[in-house]
Amino acid sequence: MEPQDPQDPTGPQALTERVAILEAQVAWLLQRQQAPTPQAPAPIQPLAPTRPRPVIRPTMPRKEISPVVWIAGIAASIFLFGALFFFRWAIQQGWVGAELRFVLGLLVGGAIAAFAAKLILGTAAAWAWPCCWRGWAPCSSPSAPEPWNTTSTRPPWAWPPRPS
Repeated sequence: MEPQDPQDPTGPQALTERVAILEAQVAWLLQRQQAPTPQAPAPIQPLAPTRPRPVIRPTMPRKEISPVVWIAGIAASIFLFGALFFFRWAIQQGWVGAELRFVLGLLVGGAIAAFAAKLILGTAAAWAWPCCWRGWAPCSSPSAPEPWNTTSTRPPWAWPPRPS
């Protein structure tokens, strides 16, 4: 006698029944696949008018960068790379102490933050600069360009702009 498969304890009779059932299922699936799909219902018209689509304006073509600008950029990069190595060497030699490194770190961090604010906010970054640099009323510097009216508390970036 042949040993029976432990996963099929009912023998060959049940196997033929299972194959017949599987063939019937495959035939049903094939028939279902070939049947026409029901038509989708017509879309319902929206009650409220839709918002107009935004107008996409064509972008300006990019200007080619002059080779002189490329060379100047490469030269500036090389200079900054050399300056960083010199600064590192000056620290190793003991010429730049911890206090000076701390102050330089604050200055560089502030410059990076101001540059990032200017990039992100664009011209709206006027509030980020001290009023003396903008030529606002509290500034009494004679070199300030065209100071604002000292009796006004209105900041120079307020809207609408002052008449010239």
